[in-house]
Amino acid sequence: MVQSKEKVIELGKKLPWGAKKEISKRTGITEKTVSLFFRGSNTRYDNSLKILKEANSIVKEMQM
Repeated sequence: MVQSKEKVIELGKKLPWGAKKEISKRTGITEKTVSLFFRGSNTRYDNSLKILKEANSIVKEMQM
């Protein structure tokens, strides 16, 4: 569990400026929840999946 939280925190650090706000807009999840998620706080499972999906999309968009 600790390892996965560390991976989430690392992913959050790789996101460009403004990405957390964009994830919030795309998912309908509050910016506070998105921010807490990337700090390693527990969030609802369905919210975690939505956030991870959009974060991965943003990282892929950056690589194009």
